[in-house]
Amino acid sequence: LTLVWIFDLSPDIVGLQINAIKYHLIDLAPMKIYISDSIELINSKKELKQKVWSDLKIIKITEES
Repeated sequence: LTLVWIFDLSPDIVGLQINAIKYHLIDLAPMKIYISDSIELINSKKELKQKVWSDLKIIKITEES
C-alpha cells in the first residue's frame, strides 16, 4: 500500500482530479490518499491531532516484497 498524504493543498494542485473531503481516506488504486490541513494547524488543535492519530492507526502500510 502506498499512502499519499496531502497537507493543506487542493488535490487538483498536485494533478488529481478528484472530489475529496479532508480527513477521509480515498482509495485510488494502487494508492490511498489522505488529505488534511497543514501540520501547523493539526499541531495546534488537539481534536485534529486526535483525528489524524485515530485515522493513521487504521491505515495499514506494508512494504511490497
